[in-house]
Amino acid sequence: MVLTELDVSENNIENLDLSAVEQLQFVQCSRNSLTTLTLHGKNLISIIAGNNSKSHFALV
Repeated sequence: MVLTELDVSENNIENLDLSAVEQLQFVQCSRNSLTTLTLHGKNLISIIAGNNSKSHFALV
């Protein structure tokens, strides 16, 4: 099974590192407490990450 979509909205997450999930295409992580978000950018189509405290955003 390959993870291509992930919605972790409204979970009070502070750090989210999805850099190992290379096939991820759609990420929704709105309304958390994110200060760090790291994603593998090869296949990303959409990122929805509003209403967070992001101070570091990285595509690898």
